[in-house]
Amino acid sequence: PRAAPAVGENTTPVAVTAAAAESTAMAAFSETSASALFAVELSQRYGSEGLIAKQAILPGSRILSEPPLVRLPHPAEGDYTLSMMHKHLDGEVKDRLLQNCQGHSLCHGTAESQHLLDYQKWIALALERQTQALEAEKANGVPDSESKVKIRTFDQSVLDAMLVVCFNSFLSQPTNCFQLVYPTISKSNHSCVPNAQVNAPDEGDGEIVCIKPIQPGEEITVSYLCDANLAQSIGRRQKMLAGNWEFTCGCPRCSTLQDDARAFTCPVPECPGRCMISGNCPGDSDELADLVGSCGHCGTAPGYDAVEAWLTSENEVEGMVDELPEGLFKAWAPCNDFAAEHPSHWLSGHWKQHLATHTRDEAHEAESEEEKQALFVEAEEHCAAALRCVQGMLGSEGRLRSWLCPLTKSPAAESTIASEL
Repeated sequence: PRAAPAVGENTTPVAVTAAAAESTAMAAFSETSASALFAVELSQRYGSEGLIAKQAILPGSRILSEPPLVRLPHPAEGDYTLSMMHKHLDGEVKDRLLQNCQGHSLCHGTAESQHLLDYQKWIALALERQTQALEAEKANGVPDSESKVKIRTFDQSVLDAMLVVCFNSFLSQPTNCFQLVYPTISKSNHSCVPNAQVNAPDEGDGEIVCIKPIQPGEEITVSYLCDANLAQSIGRRQKMLAGNWEFTCGCPRCSTLQDDARAFTCPVPECPGRCMISGNCPGDSDELADLVGSCGHCGTAPGYDAVEAWLTSENEVEGMVDELPEGLFKAWAPCNDFAAEHPSHWLSGHWKQHLATHTRDEAHEAESEEEKQALFVEAEEHCAAALRCVQGMLGSEGRLRSWLCPLTKSPAAESTIASEL
């Protein structure tokens, strides 16, 4: 779930332009439901739908608020008929559905396969109700051929509806029990360096809150990726965005030649600088050194041997991090060594976050108060290391709180750390 940044004194809704090719019904709904909060103009900008600020916006400002247009409940009700889904859905429709309906599978840490299963349950529930209606028609003398046509039409309708939900919904907070589609908020475009974030509560209106200063005429962007995935390499982010939303991100962070997530410590002793590898570096090039930027501090360009060693260790650690938390103890030594050598690399941040979570859990199970406090202190140190790593890529905006959660025992201390994050 996306964490809400603290709303500052400037909480007056800010006027924005909703750039969209909307139907008359959708436009009317948008203007009616949010007319008291912001002005809506239907236009085109940047070649796609989007939200454009009409005035300067400060961090903490609530940009707009509106009720959801679609609110889907948790799909657990579909358990009963899940096993029948593959028998009822047409092959082509089923294949397209399973390929495309991944939506927010990575936004709250749930395994992708489980998330797809949830969508299947929802579809199974809808299909069960449709099948019951068709069986009732057949019992009343409706020809079987007409029923089959209706089932096929229903299959396509389900696919169309689910694609809309997958590509335009937000997961509700804090329970993750609902998929929410908003008439205007859902028009916000993605950026890996977003200047705003969406807060989608289980109940009530959703809202967009500013997390970075926004200038008049600037597009308001949010991240479709969760914080943990946003703090990954260009290649991995692009793969997730293409697989789940079918687009290639062209934001400033993805368009740069050097990948800020793949930051290696300068080979010059005592130099605090970093060298960043190209986002397109394949790992097996004969000119690896040419794909690495010079140190941002001392200007030293790393040699071939250094780059080759970096990529080898990166590949090893990446495989281990992908298996966490199950492979925590197997990854302990190599990941600790990598994090110590390259603390600004995204893999180091992820490793430290896993260590923080593991240590916090150990603290809760500690028998003595002394041991418990020591483990909480260690957990805070791991969390701080993860925060420093992520801040090097994303800055210090409030959205980091949802990934780098407070790890202390005291509620007062948790509140302090939350405000700092």
